[in-house]
Amino acid sequence: MTKTPGELGLQAGKMTKRDPGPNLPDDVSIDQVRLPHRIKRALEAAGLKTVGDVRKASDAVLLSIQNLGQSSLTHLRNVLGRRATR
Repeated sequence: MTKTPGELGLQAGKMTKRDPGPNLPDDVSIDQVRLPHRIKRALEAAGLKTVGDVRKASDAVLLSIQNLGQSSLTHLRNVLGRRATR
């Protein structure tokens, strides 16, 4: 069964933004998540491209990113969660 563009999250050829949450799959691009632009730009400049990249990064690594401070880290951990450890 073929899905319509709307069912795939597409509108007029563009991917719609997704609300952040701990249930987002790890392979979702940071660009597709509704995050403050400053945080999104900092993550992308540091090479973190997916939700999973952010979840698996340690707090120390995230805090070492230029323009990402403790409040940004707290925001990211609250809205995206962390990768589960086994």
